[in-house]
Amino acid sequence: MSFDPEVCETDLFEATDFTRGAEYEIGWSRSTGRVKQIFMENEFGHKCDVCDRLWFLRDLKTVTSSMASFLSTHFPEDDTTRFRLCSSCYSTSRRDKVPPMSMTNGYRYPPKPSGLPKLDPISERLVSPRIPYMQIRRLRRDGCHGIVGQVINVPVDVNTMVQSSPRSLDDYNSFNVNLKKSIIVKCSYLSGSVKKSTVKAWLVRYQVKSPMN
Repeated sequence: MSFDPEVCETDLFEATDFTRGAEYEIGWSRSTGRVKQIFMENEFGHKCDVCDRLWFLRDLKTVTSSMASFLSTHFPEDDTTRFRLCSSCYSTSRRDKVPPMSMTNGYRYPPKPSGLPKLDPISERLVSPRIPYMQIRRLRRDGCHGIVGQVINVPVDVNTMVQSSPRSLDDYNSFNVNLKKSIIVKCSYLSGSVKKSTVKAWLVRYQVKSPMN
């Protein structure tokens, strides 16, 4: 039995109906609604009231009455009946146990300092004791996390950084910064102009007195 590929391709092409049927339209509308529900209507930036970590809106669960009663002993100043917890804190609190990452265990962000200028991405790295290059991104499936990058962090020596400057910083109100992951790499990880007053305010008024240093 023999066949001609050109004839077969022509016959198949002519016999194929490229119009979208009703089943296709139903599946398309369902997938569109699914994406809208999971991503567009599921904004990021909502915190867990126990561990204070940021999550997507639909990743948080409201507590039961028994959980609220148990948490009230550890959060006496808060209305625990309105708490929303992440999956990890929720499962632990259901067993009447304090979650390991609870703020009552000391995992609490320090208060945001007032009266300091707003930092841009480059200024944040200049005033940080370490410059992070590795990013930890949360994946949507099963709440796993992915790591992007090859270098975890790089220690910063302010004296070395100032001595490496090609000119005196006192003569300029701003200076250009190029951050590279490696000297041999031509492209910069971040680059731009930085205000000297912004960096000085954070270093003198906050970082010098910070217990992290």
